[in-house]
Amino acid sequence: MRNKTLLEADVRIPKDMMFDPDASGFSLKKIAKEADDKEKAERAREEQNAKRESYKERAFEVLKELEMRYEDEEYKNPSELLEIIFEEFVPSSGVAETVAGEVARAMIKILYRDYNDGDLFYCGYGLESSAGNAAAFLMDIFDGEWWDDFDSIRNRMLENDQYTRALEDLSLKMVLYIIEHPELLYEPNTLDYLKASTRQLEEDQPRYDFEIYFSDDLRELSEHRDFDIQDAVDYVENYLSWNSTYSGAEVEIWSRYDTSMTITNLTKDGVDLLEDEFGRNVDRFWEELVDELSAKLVDEYEEDDEDEEDDELDESINSNPLVRRFMPLFSGAYHTKSPKINAVYKILSKYGDDEDDVEDLFSRASEEDQMRMMELVSIK
Repeated sequence: MRNKTLLEADVRIPKDMMFDPDASGFSLKKIAKEADDKEKAERAREEQNAKRESYKERAFEVLKELEMRYEDEEYKNPSELLEIIFEEFVPSSGVAETVAGEVARAMIKILYRDYNDGDLFYCGYGLESSAGNAAAFLMDIFDGEWWDDFDSIRNRMLENDQYTRALEDLSLKMVLYIIEHPELLYEPNTLDYLKASTRQLEEDQPRYDFEIYFSDDLRELSEHRDFDIQDAVDYVENYLSWNSTYSGAEVEIWSRYDTSMTITNLTKDGVDLLEDEFGRNVDRFWEELVDELSAKLVDEYEEDDEDEEDDELDESINSNPLVRRFMPLFSGAYHTKSPKINAVYKILSKYGDDEDDVEDLFSRASEEDQMRMMELVSIK
């Protein structure tokens, strides 16, 4: 059976195979495929050359306009200069016809996301959107020609007007590069910025800290002798674990006496979410933990002191004559522990000794001390 591909191709068979068809590696199919691949590659080169020639005339006109506009400060608008390339070489959908067209297509996407939505290519939704792909594409093309520019914007965490100005300056730099390399205007494009991986940008995106403060109720509970700060840390860590936006975040606190903690290693999206949560109602955030700890600390208090409270109270009163004489003034309305009884004794002792009249001692006390003593014996 005759092989049409072999008949039409320039086929060369090694001499050893011509005289020994069973020689190792001899395969008519393999030879035919190689000939076919060679023919396809040649056709592709011819097509590319034809495209290149067809783009050259258009590229010449674009180059003239770019040079004129770039030299005239009145018309030196970054996005408009890129639009000149975009309109000539980027179709209504899909990739650009030329390399310069794809560069313009990618940079215009980043500018568009900034102008219309305030998105940053290096973090948040901007990274997840096509702006992230566009930046990754432009950072790698031409052996990283603009890598440092994008990296500087990211490392300085520029936002708002500073971010916009940096992008526009970079856009002018790209236009100048194209002017200096005019072949990019007619070089056929085989790239698609949307296929560029954002993995490295995601790994390197800036990280932020966020400080969260205790609510008044939690701050009051933290003064309890049995309060364990780890309960608050666990509470926040559990909250963070339910949302992938907080992936990698960590909770830091320096001591049990702190009334705030810091969440580190957050993405910008994570910070924005936390600001929204705490901006609405800090008390609501801590509410569940406050209820849990309130019940826990009350239970521990009752378990520890239920059997000893009465004996300690009687012993404290009997050991402090001033306090023993002080209590009846308030009809015995006290519910307190030994440390508080001793505190009353110390306050009374500031104004006299055991032989003085208790009412006189109390009347001599400052208004602040009087209030303190009544609080210590639970006077309502």
